[in-house]
Amino acid sequence: MRELWANGDRIHPYFTLHGVPHLSNVQLRIGELLSCSRVTRRLPDVLTGQELFFLLAACWLHDVGMILPVQTAEKEIAREQGLTEAEFVRSTHHSRSKQYILEHASTLGLEVDEAPIIATIAEAHRKVPLSQLPASLPNLRFMSACLRV
Repeated sequence: MRELWANGDRIHPYFTLHGVPHLSNVQLRIGELLSCSRVTRRLPDVLTGQELFFLLAACWLHDVGMILPVQTAEKEIAREQGLTEAEFVRSTHHSRSKQYILEHASTLGLEVDEAPIIATIAEAHRKVPLSQLPASLPNLRFMSACLRV
């Protein structure tokens, strides 16, 4: 991930940096949030080790859509919507992040069954109503809320 983020600010230099310092800070804040959960429950009872992996992977991937180059088809969509490329990227980066995770799961070292969960959490950091997330994984909404906070 560090390699992926190393050049991110060069692709869309007009955005606030969403690189390693930002992602490290998000990870730190998630740790603080989970530590607060210990007041009522012990940390192991809040998230399983696998769920913690899902959340941290989503933490490091949630803004990847901000640093991906805009594809030709996306430029056309932006034009049709009357958006600049920057506006398009900003407004859709959560969905672009989800798509990237799903398409590059093996490159990212993710198992086939892990990628959709991580992609869903990453996408849900913005705009996606948490109540509309599938309840099939007990803590999916909680993990998504942690990332959003």
